[in-house]
Amino acid sequence: MRKVIALLLVAVLLIPAVSAYTGEQLNTADALNHLGLFLGTGTSYELDAELTRAQGITLLVRMLGKEAEAVSLPYTAPFTDVDEWAKPYVNYAWLHSITNGVSDVRYDPDGVMTDFMFLTLTLRALGYKDSGENPQFAWDNPYALAKSVGLADTEEANAAFKRANAVEVFWNALTADNNALANELIKNKVFSEDAFYKAVQIEKNGKDAEIVVPIIPWYPIVPPVTEPEETTTIPEETTTAPEEFEPGVYTYDDYLAMSSTERKEFKDQFGSTSAFLAWYNAAKKEYEDSQDRIEIGGDGEVNLGGGNG
Repeated sequence: MRKVIALLLVAVLLIPAVSAYTGEQLNTADALNHLGLFLGTGTSYELDAELTRAQGITLLVRMLGKEAEAVSLPYTAPFTDVDEWAKPYVNYAWLHSITNGVSDVRYDPDGVMTDFMFLTLTLRALGYKDSGENPQFAWDNPYALAKSVGLADTEEANAAFKRANAVEVFWNALTADNNALANELIKNKVFSEDAFYKAVQIEKNGKDAEIVVPIIPWYPIVPPVTEPEETTTIPEETTTAPEEFEPGVYTYDDYLAMSSTERKEFKDQFGSTSAFLAWYNAAKKEYEDSQDRIEIGGDGEVNLGGGNG
């Protein structure tokens, strides 16, 4: 009897595990990985796993080709529950009004990224509006617009949304509208035209298929549209902050005391992210410099920063 049980256990162990994701979705993940836009979780792609809010934002920032810029920015978002690795991506997305928190100070980075959340964030990243005057979709119902612009092939909600589904949306965003976003990333040297052509082959045939690059690719790269352009990346910004927001008027302390909503309203009044960051860096430096001194009555002060005397 024990031998029978042992043989049954061996038989069960020899049955290959069935993955919920498809071979096509694996090809898509490999294609994005070839471009350096989808890196997995360190051990595998984990396509069967749910996508977290932090992972979803990381995907989107990479999709825009803004990872290098994101990691260079100071962390100004109000969320205190974001891990160090995710801070650059959450911060960049918050600065550019792609994402919000679940409260004034919480982002919930480990929370599940649902299908409508990921579609909404992707649409925002591509320049579509769900707020303000004449919104193009509702934040909790992005399905119709997502289908019409090529991000999804159905208007139906997907309660079983996983990382495998996210990479499909990601690839669709990259190749929609005659590869508009891919062309923008090629122009900005995020990846090369040859790399993109090979990624297209991987997505269609798998990474192990023999890839022969023809002299004239059968999958042409379409030059960026020059009239009028769809907003697929963050536009160039000015660097001068409005006069009323000079560091002497609003201090770094004032900023730290603001709620998440107040910080967003304050940031939006600058007109551009770079103008806000110019103020932020100057205000923070003024604050840090002031920590070396203590005023004593009138206009006298004692320098506590060291040095002679």
